[in-house]
Amino acid sequence: MNEFTDLQVMSLDLTIADSGVKQVYVDGGFASSEPFFQGLAIKLPEIKIFTNSSASGSAMGAALLGNDQVQDQFRLKNCVRHLPVL
Repeated sequence: MNEFTDLQVMSLDLTIADSGVKQVYVDGGFASSEPFFQGLAIKLPEIKIFTNSSASGSAMGAALLGNDQVQDQFRLKNCVRHLPVL
């Protein structure tokens, strides 16, 4: 599992770089993997890691981009859990 979290951290570093992003939502196959989330929480202590109950979270995220009010409603309805840094 350590290799998967290392790859995800490298990908996030390239994607968000110095953008100021403080929250990441994960969906798909790894959304239910507790070891994956704990690894991310340890390696990315400055970022809150969330799972998403929606099966199409990536598409929904693209659709919501730029609309703060809709984003807030979506988070309240679909955010399952936040893993605090251990």
